Order: sequence, then C-alpha cells, then structure tokens
Amino acid sequence: GFDRATRWLYSLGLGFGLFLGVISLQAPTFVWDCKSYHVPRILNWVQDKSLRPFPTSDIRRVAYNPGAEIASATLYLLDGSDRPINLPSWFSVITSAILASFVTELLAKLFSERTGREWPQEKARLAAAFSFLLVLTIPEGLIQAISTENDFVAAMWTLSLACMTVLFLRQPDNLSYAAAIGLSLALGICTKASTFISAAPFLAGVFVLLAWRRFYDSALKLAGILVVAVTLINAPWLMRNYNVFGHLLAPVSVSSANVNPSFSPDRDLANIFRN
Repeated sequence: GFDRATRWLYSLGLGFGLFLGVISLQAPTFVWDCKSYHVPRILNWVQDKSLRPFPTSDIRRVAYNPGAEIASATLYLLDGSDRPINLPSWFSVITSAILASFVTELLAKLFSERTGREWPQEKARLAAAFSFLLVLTIPEGLIQAISTENDFVAAMWTLSLACMTVLFLRQPDNLSYAAAIGLSLALGICTKASTFISAAPFLAGVFVLLAWRRFYDSALKLAGILVVAVTLINAPWLMRNYNVFGHLLAPVSVSSANVNPSFSPDRDLANIFRN
C-alpha cells in the first residue's frame, strides 16, 4: 500500500484533475488559437459531413494534422453540442499524469536492476506521486485541459511512446510493446506533426541500445512496425495535403509563419525554458 504522503499527493492530483474536467465541460472556448483554428475546422467538418478541404481564410483549418479535432468532432456529434469538445485535451492531461507516474516508478525499478542498489519502494512510489501532481499542475496544462488545443494530446502520445520504449528494451522479443510504440508514434504524428521531433530522441535511443546489445532482429521488427503504423494512419492525410498544396505538411506560407522571425541566444534560451 501507499504511505500517507503518497496517498495525499495522488488524492490532491486526482481531485484537481476532476475539477479541471468539470470546468472543461462548462467553459466555452476562450483561447485565441481555438477560436480561430481548432473549433472552426470541427464545425466545418460537421456541417459538410466530410473531412475534405473547404473554403477558408485560415489555411491551418484544412492543412494541419487532424487527430485531436476528429476526437472532438466525434464528441460534438454524439452530444449534439460543443460542450464536450474540450474533453480530449482534458483526457490527455490526466493520461499524461498517469503515464509520468508510471514511468517514474519504472525508471526507479530499472535503476535498482542495473546498479544492484536497492531503491526503497516507498520512495519510488512517492516520486511517482510527485510526477503525477507535477504534470497536472503545469501552467500550460491547465489551459490545455479546458480548451481544444492539441499540444498535450501530442505530449500524451510522446509519453506513451517513451514508456513503451523502456518496456520494449526490457523485453525486446515482446512485439506488443513494439506495436504500442508504432501506434503511439503514428497517433502522435496524426495529432501534431512536431511529434517527429519530440519522439526522435526516444526512437534513436532504443535503436542504439538494441544495436549495442545486438538485438538486430528486434530492431528490424520495430522499424518495420513503425513504418507500417505511421503509413497506414498518416499517409491518407499527408497525400491529400500533397495533392492540394504540393506539400505534405502544409503550404510553405503557413509553415514559414510558425518560424521565429529571427534567431539569437536570448530567443533560444527563452524557448528552452518554455519547453
């Protein structure tokens, strides 16, 4: 069982998470990005009964990856109103907190296995509880949980990929973990193309370690699963973008608008702290 401090941390986190869930059902969309991009594309899809491109003054609505908004559109259709459309983001914040807690305890266990030094179980559980509460109280996460933004949804899939890579490294013959890595990557990219960047260190790490331990068959199987999963889930949307805009991700004008107008040490430092 958990000690008192661990129970308190989990209880605080769970209570706060449920509180955010209630707000997400009651709060109207208020973030500029949601009002200008996320919600309009959901409403257009519902109105047109299709994910096909539609006339718009904001190309992001028809070009950017649609994963999170498809989930919100499904809830909109089921409820008949826009009340539940914030729930995918709220769910991703809660799930990210659970995954962070799980991977914290798992890393403590791995530390004990690799070094032969016993990590007290109660301390590992306390650290996991801190991770759970930390993720739930990230300031950006509070805004994400009560909006239709998709950054935390992509973060959830990256955390899932991170957890699965650790489990796969422990059991390289378990293809269920390899399939979970592939699905996490594919669904993360379907949500936000920048998942390529956040997932890269974990994928590079798992392939390097598999090669170092000479698990070449496992590395090849994982590579094949990644290619198949990403292709099956993302190829239709990416090819549609290519046919419409001549670019897989978005028109060059939209992509350039999201790049910093200049680069300098202070801007780099600001981005490091923010991320």
